[in-house]
Amino acid sequence: MTGHYCLATYLESIDAQEELKRLAKDRHDVESDLSRAYRDIVRIVEVEGPVVAKRAYDIYLRSCGIRRMGPELKSAMSKALAYAIRQGRLASENEAHEGNVLFSVVRVNGSPPIRLRSRGPRSLEEIPPSELQVVAMHLTERHGFSSGSDEHLRAVLECFDLKRLTTQVGTTLLEILERRFPYVNEFLNRVPK
Repeated sequence: MTGHYCLATYLESIDAQEELKRLAKDRHDVESDLSRAYRDIVRIVEVEGPVVAKRAYDIYLRSCGIRRMGPELKSAMSKALAYAIRQGRLASENEAHEGNVLFSVVRVNGSPPIRLRSRGPRSLEEIPPSELQVVAMHLTERHGFSSGSDEHLRAVLECFDLKRLTTQVGTTLLEILERRFPYVNEFLNRVPK
């Protein structure tokens, strides 16, 4: 009986070792996936940045053939982004004033916090608030719009090839105009008058 018990224990330990090897491989695969996500998120931000983190996530996931970001993917993407920030590769600004990194604006560390450009394939929600604010402030300073008026908000939208000033869009723009980002004024001060 003792020999049988030792053989059973030995066989169980072999099974346990195989299971541990499989788990270690799975863990390595997960870490590899996170490393790939980290590397690719940094590349996306190098091209798109400053960019709302959710847009960077969506670009990455679409490139992988994934259309919808569930909670597990959101968590994995946030871990990859947090790692890139901890490594000093990326910087993050909480422009949405939410505790969630998903709506933060990320850029390559050391790069300017604002880059004006055409809207391109971005939706209004994917345009960094500071970029919208620079355009809005420029329009009031240079073209005499009354800040926050419908005419002003429509002019901001027009700068990004957007047309419809809905109640929701208007509210979003007014909230952005109320925020203060020190780098917006710094940016505007460098624009020739």
